[in-house]
Amino acid sequence: MKKILITGINGFVGTNFTNNWKNNHKLLGLDIREPDKEGVESTFGWDNLGMLLTVDAIVHLIR
Repeated sequence: MKKILITGINGFVGTNFTNNWKNNHKLLGLDIREPDKEGVESTFGWDNLGMLLTVDAIVHLIR
């Protein structure tokens, strides 16, 4: 199980990515909005990104 940070997690693509990967990986989010989302351990904003520890991969979904 990999720990994956997803930027833009609350967008259309991020939501679909989360739904497909939440059962096999530990997901973290980065977005301007920080609501709780099923299958996501934590969602960070730009202001608290420094609290994020290590991740195995980053999926960048912000244009």
